[in-house]
Amino acid sequence: MTPTILSAALVIASAAPRLAPLAAGDPPAHERLAPDRIVELIEHELDDQDIDGVTVSAADGGAVTLEGRVRSLWEMRKAQQRANATHDVTSVASHIDIARAESDRNISEDVARRIRRYVFYGIFDHVELSVRDGRVALAGQVTAEHKAEEIGNLASRVYGVQAVSNGIETVSASSFDVELRRRIARKIYDDPMFWGAASGPDSPIHVIVDRGRVTLYGVVGTPVEKARAGIIARSAFGTLGVDNELRID
Repeated sequence: MTPTILSAALVIASAAPRLAPLAAGDPPAHERLAPDRIVELIEHELDDQDIDGVTVSAADGGAVTLEGRVRSLWEMRKAQQRANATHDVTSVASHIDIARAESDRNISEDVARRIRRYVFYGIFDHVELSVRDGRVALAGQVTAEHKAEEIGNLASRVYGVQAVSNGIETVSASSFDVELRRRIARKIYDDPMFWGAASGPDSPIHVIVDRGRVTLYGVVGTPVEKARAGIIARSAFGTLGVDNELRID
């Protein structure tokens, strides 16, 4: 069967007409998109992302200019990315401004709210933030690298954010540390002093473990509660040291 198939293929190939080479005056295989078409494509991409306030212009050769004002750092970055990814665009000049929020406090509260609502943020993570002149600085520790990246992305989406400095670190993911943080959290929240405490991102005590060293963050009501949480953490098997950073409110 195999020789028959091969010979049939040879017959078909020999019967096919030979393609003549392109003459010197023939058009190229791909014509560059016209500037108007490039603008149309980019504007469509921006509409898909619900990005308003950006004016797009294009010149022969694929040079694109973006101008206008957007609501957040994320929108500015996304507009630039979409323009750069558009077919036949050779360069993008961005002159986009970001609208200002009413206050840094508004930005801080919005960023904090988004972090607390982030589905992967829990009692084994701790993020601190500060805002100055619309510029957000993030610090802290999380249990997975993707969390740090996604939290930075959440901050960039907030209205009025001009820049984000992401200093969030990833703690050890060793099985020893994973088990230790679970053991400490279980012992703390099983203690009668902390019965009824909220679970999840709004828990009063967050347990950070990195290579056997424990740090407690959060807010408790009394000095006695702070001391008790520290004692519990120190008593857990495998703890190499405890930094008690709990605040009293």
